[in-house]
Amino acid sequence: MTAKEHFDTGRDAFSKGNFKSALENLTKAMELDSEYTALVYMYRGLVKFGSSDNIGAIEDFNKLFEMYPNAKGDAMVGIYCARAEAKYNLSDYQGAIMDCNVTLEINPNYANAYHIRGSAKYELSDYQGAIEDCSKSIEIEPNNAEAYRIRGEAKHYSSDFLSAIEDFNITIEINPNDELSHYHRGFAKLKLSNYHAAIEDFSKAIRINPDFVGAYMFRATAKSELSDHRGAIEDYNKIIAIDANRSDVYYYRGGAKCKLSDFREAIKDFNRAIEIDPYNPDIYYHRGGAKMSIEDLHGAIEDYNKVIAANPDNAIASYYHRGAAKVGVADINGAIADFNKVSEINSFFAKRLKISELIQDLTEMQRSNREDKWKAAAIVAGLVTAGVTAGLAGMLGSAGKEMFSNTEYGEKWIDYDTGKEYDHNPINDL
Repeated sequence: MTAKEHFDTGRDAFSKGNFKSALENLTKAMELDSEYTALVYMYRGLVKFGSSDNIGAIEDFNKLFEMYPNAKGDAMVGIYCARAEAKYNLSDYQGAIMDCNVTLEINPNYANAYHIRGSAKYELSDYQGAIEDCSKSIEIEPNNAEAYRIRGEAKHYSSDFLSAIEDFNITIEINPNDELSHYHRGFAKLKLSNYHAAIEDFSKAIRINPDFVGAYMFRATAKSELSDHRGAIEDYNKIIAIDANRSDVYYYRGGAKCKLSDFREAIKDFNRAIEIDPYNPDIYYHRGGAKMSIEDLHGAIEDYNKVIAANPDNAIASYYHRGAAKVGVADINGAIADFNKVSEINSFFAKRLKISELIQDLTEMQRSNREDKWKAAAIVAGLVTAGVTAGLAGMLGSAGKEMFSNTEYGEKWIDYDTGKEYDHNPINDL
């Protein structure tokens, strides 16, 4: 076969999607006749791009542009755009944007260049730029489902959740089996606290792709918000069956088990999470709370020590709970030191928690050596065997609950176990 015959055969194979034959024949054409070199680099680059060999495609396109550095005719539009997409696929987002800019200089109405550039800007967190480019792409090609999806994602991260949902609606109308659009629409609905609708979307994404870990994860979140903790655990189980080495899933499943007061099983999950990620203070914090709930106070103190060591100046909840645990093991000096640290870090929360009164009570009990008061002191500190995964939860975002909470700085006290309200601190009745 002549060089021309190899070239024509290779080009025909490319058009039919036979990339292996295309590469062999195009390369042979260039070997037989150097006049085909530029054309081979162009077509071979397209063949490699079509077969997901992004690095090889870029190499061939680069050689083409080295031969013709000023080539910016209409014939080169698709080549610049293909190189841009190959760079995007390799996470070279700035490089992709530069090639899209050249493409749009040649042809300002090249929809795919706006789409790729918008996608690259999205990856670089330039959400407004992404929205503008995707809007331009949609203006030129109104049925570009992926441009709607990228624009929807950019709107989501700009906190424009309602408008994002509108874009995802259009994407799904164009392509009902687009799992990512169902997922992202569910995520937007989750942000709007529309939990039932979010669950529906995540479930649709899972039906399309049964191994969609992210959809299981956020469906579990939505279920937790609806207090369906068992349903959340089922979703975490699904994720673990797909990937058993995700510490965050064991951590969240442990949290769901705490909500069901299954503290011993929760501790097993926290243990596994720590095996995978031994440097995450959040896991130690919640394991400490679970240990307090089963009265493993020494174990809880060890966990709070880990949290405090990781961030001694911003561990107010851990100081508070470690103080509570120390009261429970009769280490009153240690407890007072921890409660003082709470006051030092944040005087507002210290006032809210009546830390000064608590320290005064502990000091007086220490002086009088009244052993019958230890239990009372523990309750004041938040040490509740039925679930102390957290005295400061509502205020600081940690999981759990406290035994007695004062509102309006002491005007009313609430026993969260019974729901009973008091006009005074009920600890004084003990």
